[in-house]
Amino acid sequence: LLERLPEERGRPLAAQLYGHDPVELAEAARAVAGLGRFAAVDLNAGCPMRRIVANGGVFSAEGALALLRATGAAGAMVGRGALGAPWLFAQIKAALAGAEPPPPPSPAERAALAKRHLALSLAWHRRLRERFPESGGPDPETAAVLDFRRHLFHYFRGLPGSAALRRAMGLASTVGEIVAAIDASFAS
Repeated sequence: LLERLPEERGRPLAAQLYGHDPVELAEAARAVAGLGRFAAVDLNAGCPMRRIVANGGVFSAEGALALLRATGAAGAMVGRGALGAPWLFAQIKAALAGAEPPPPPSPAERAALAKRHLALSLAWHRRLRERFPESGGPDPETAAVLDFRRHLFHYFRGLPGSAALRRAMGLASTVGEIVAAIDASFAS
């Protein structure tokens, strides 16, 4: 970064230097400062070189603990494992505290979570439309249904009756149709 970026309109950039040896770092800082091209020189000295967050295939509390043990990281990133399983975070939190992770929710509890998630998605798309009315695209309900359909499938993966529900949700075009399909399958 020894030049100025055009989008910065010629304003000087800061230079960041990293190192473990204080003498070498001081020499490098003096050399960069002597160029006169930077408003600041940022030194990153002595930070430990270790993974702070590990990533990869966390689908259970046991998986998170195993990843942390294997990597020595301070935290575990959860991605696909949380799709349709927001309770995974409470399970991981309990396991990290040495407690027994709570069981996954029942089908009826999953149905309630999925419907709440869908309602929040619809509210989000309505707020987006209010804030950006000129953006075009589908109406907020259609946008919520299309955007959220892929998440809904995950809530019921592996449960009896989930294949029929997937078919019904794949054909649904309104929030009401999705809620009715969920209630018919799992709300009891």
